[in-house]
Amino acid sequence: MSLYESLRIAINRLGFDVCRVGRERLGRILPLDLDSLAKGPEIIFDVGANTGRAARFYLKHFPRASVYSFEPFQQSFEALRADGRLASVKAFNVALGSKSEEAMLHSFKGSELNSLLALDPKASMFLDADRLESRREVSVRVSTLDDFCEEHSIRRIDILKIDTQGYDLEVLRGGCDLLASKRVRVIQVEANFVTLYCGQPRVGELVEHLSEAGYGLVGLYDVARNPAGDMKWADAVFCQKIASER
Repeated sequence: MSLYESLRIAINRLGFDVCRVGRERLGRILPLDLDSLAKGPEIIFDVGANTGRAARFYLKHFPRASVYSFEPFQQSFEALRADGRLASVKAFNVALGSKSEEAMLHSFKGSELNSLLALDPKASMFLDADRLESRREVSVRVSTLDDFCEEHSIRRIDILKIDTQGYDLEVLRGGCDLLASKRVRVIQVEANFVTLYCGQPRVGELVEHLSEAGYGLVGLYDVARNPAGDMKWADAVFCQKIASER
């Protein structure tokens, strides 16, 4: 064992971690990695914005970027628009999916759980039951990434963040032209390792879909775990530049 590894183990036992600067650091600090991979992002898409938590994160770390937030649930959208910290965000009261249509959104007491997919009975094993209290279903407008970018003359997306509660693969399918032409640099998508919604994709399906499009998995961030230590969900970051280097 090298001196570096010995020191790293000793420091880790004290509750800290160290790593070499460079590729070894990837997968540890999300804002640093996004900045490195997107090379100073200018256009950020926040799909599934809810009340703006992710948008606030992006504006804090990338204040020069233009953030486009997409939130179909009217109450959450209004809260996002009312937040003075998000005055520069371009907000759209629309969902994104694989095709343009009208669809029914399932809403819950915890609005962050709202989804175009129905809740799976197993979800109560992993989520706070109080937050799962079902509310009404509402009709929402759905567009696609490709259609939106064409309508708004957006040539590229530096960071595409998707957190749509199990609907993430449908969002990616709606951006097939963007992905095929490599006009998305970095993709940050919620990966569920447990069953929360009916018909949600397995993590392997997300990885396979993006791998076929030329994007490689860089790392998992903000990991939530069960008491036993196994993963429940995490933010998975993919980058086409990493995938294309051999």
